[in-house]
Amino acid sequence: MKNKGFTLIELLAIMVVLGVIMAFAIPNTIKMLEKNKRDIFVADALKLIALARAEVSKNEEISLPKPSTYKRATIINLKYLNTNALINSPYGTPYNKRESFVAIVEENGVYKYYVTLVACNKDNKNSKENLKCAKNQDMHYIEFATKEMLTEENSDKLIEISKDKTEYITDEPTEEMTSEINPTGAMLVKLNRLTKDSNISNLLDVLNIYVR
Repeated sequence: MKNKGFTLIELLAIMVVLGVIMAFAIPNTIKMLEKNKRDIFVADALKLIALARAEVSKNEEISLPKPSTYKRATIINLKYLNTNALINSPYGTPYNKRESFVAIVEENGVYKYYVTLVACNKDNKNSKENLKCAKNQDMHYIEFATKEMLTEENSDKLIEISKDKTEYITDEPTEEMTSEINPTGAMLVKLNRLTKDSNISNLLDVLNIYVR
């Protein structure tokens, strides 16, 4: 008895069927993987808020904003938190420790936490202490999102990808661990719009900024 193999037509038919399956399966798999990465990025942003809350509760040096003072917001960056919990993003690139931060503002007697999380396209080992993402490199970021926004359905849409992102914190040297540095106007404009606090309007003595 002779073994019967596949005919050319049968092989072509199988290839067509496999091609159709792959045409549907591969894009869906890519979308699923991208969705998982975005979900992890959002989860890391929530983790940064939690880390900032924990730091505030245990660190008496951190001064929170008060309505009776000129300090309208407190900024704590990822580098200041000094943790290994947030090093690399789900995109396989490092989080930028200077540009990732939590902004704490007082709104109607309640402290509100806004997070900005930035993932550089590559590790800038030649940049002093990895303060900035490289120019003209794609970066992933969530900008000024609250816990409520991050826990909403479709929160992964908060993630943006851009070659150009406004720098919120300058690289001016600081003498003390909790000394202030001058923020850029972009941060103040954003906080003014988010909080509707007209007092957040100039560059002098508006923010408590904690960096390392």
